Amino acid sequence: MCIRDSYKGLPAAWCRQFFFASLRIGLYYNYSDYLQAKQKKTSLSALESTLGSLGAGAIGISAVMPFDVIFVRFQAENALPPAQRRGYTSLGNAMTRIIREEGPATLWRGIIPAIGRAMSLNLGMLVPFDMCKKLLVPYLGATKANVLLSSAVAGLGASFCSLPFDNAKVKMQSMKAAADGRMKYSGLLDCMM
Repeated sequence: MCIRDSYKGLPAAWCRQFFFASLRIGLYYNYSDYLQAKQKKTSLSALESTLGSLGAGAIGISAVMPFDVIFVRFQAENALPPAQRRGYTSLGNAMTRIIREEGPATLWRGIIPAIGRAMSLNLGMLVPFDMCKKLLVPYLGATKANVLLSSAVAGLGASFCSLPFDNAKVKMQSMKAAADGRMKYSGLLDCMM
């Protein structure tokens, strides 16, 4: 594998990350600001933060799923036998060919594990970040050290919570139909077992 192969699908990854990060973080903090203003308080409860992070994750990934499918396919291309490789040449080529050859619904293949992953990622990242930041104020104040430590805790939480869903999502998005037309996995639970 050459370095160039490591960057296959980079435009799809950029689109996915740009729009997903903007949506999930923007939705969460707009929800948070709205509730705090409405309830005249300075922070959300753990339940409110949890619900906001789960909803923002689900909405965010649902909107960008086509980019995610295309990115995974570009990355998985070299693992396929030469006869099964799709040979996409660009983001636009992949998008139009998937729609034409497999149908538009294919762009949302793996949406259930992707939603699970996005929700668990947000839950493991945004809720611990806000709570840790709040808990550390008496010790560190509202400082960069507080943000750095809270970010580290959030990163660990996000990785731990989302990895099982990430694994299933990649398996489902990169699968091809067998000769008889059947897919390897019938759904999320089948894939995770």
